[in-house]
Amino acid sequence: MPQLQNAKKAHRQSLKRQAQNKTYKNRIKNLYRQISDLTKQGNKKEAINLLPTYYKTIDKAAQQNILPKNRASRKKSLVTRIASGVSQTPPKKVPASREPNALIEQDKKETVE
Repeated sequence: MPQLQNAKKAHRQSLKRQAQNKTYKNRIKNLYRQISDLTKQGNKKEAINLLPTYYKTIDKAAQQNILPKNRASRKKSLVTRIASGVSQTPPKKVPASREPNALIEQDKKETVE
């Protein structure tokens, strides 16, 4: 535990900020789950109706530096794609050198030579 008065105050402030940040992040996660679940159930209209609330929450978190602005933008873009039914998750790019078959073939070439 902190001994100095200013360290005690800083600790109290950090705990308070931590609780506020956690509240925002949980709210964002819950809205994301609701939109995702509604889309999976086929209720696109309800999911789209929740988007402005999600956007508002994300923007507020970015404004208060709880989330970086680019991450907020990515999250909004992803949820929009999910709600519109374009895709559930963003495609993952795997470099050609990291694919399992490429590594196996590379090992075979090295052992043959």
